[in-house]
Amino acid sequence: MSKFGGAPKCGLCNKSAYPAERVDIEGRCYHNACFKCSDCGVKLTLTTFKVSDFGDDSIFCQKCVPKVAP
Repeated sequence: MSKFGGAPKCGLCNKSAYPAERVDIEGRCYHNACFKCSDCGVKLTLTTFKVSDFGDDSIFCQKCVPKVAP
């Protein structure tokens, strides 16, 4: 959050993400439209998103989440 009280920034597009239009996960927030798989672009939900175990901040669907370190 900015020091002037603005909305937190979207983890993908880095624009302000206000409560009515965002998804909060693991300390980051995303616009509803930006909350999609980094690899294939499928829209994600709070129950379908996955994160890599290799320190990557990207979000993925079950099919695309990396299974081996890059």
